[in-house]
Amino acid sequence: MSAPSSELKIAAVITTHQNADFDAFAAAVGASRLYPDARIVFAGSLNRNVREFVALHGEELPIIAWKAIDPTAVERLIVVDTADCSRLAELSPSL
Repeated sequence: MSAPSSELKIAAVITTHQNADFDAFAAAVGASRLYPDARIVFAGSLNRNVREFVALHGEELPIIAWKAIDPTAVERLIVVDTADCSRLAELSPSL
């Protein structure tokens, strides 16, 4: 019997482009209202202003780190504010 994984089993992930600005952030938060079981994962870094906002208010949002998720459990990837998959940083190989 294998040891239980510490990675979370999240079926739906919301993401946006790397260096996310406030319109990407707002789109991700809006999508989280449409998909309440989904979690927001930011690809790469955040814009400085967004990073400061998330540091102050992120506890109230369904934001999670990609490395905390079991990628094999993800069934739906909801991409907002970009049409270019190469801008998804570490999430690009997941597509």
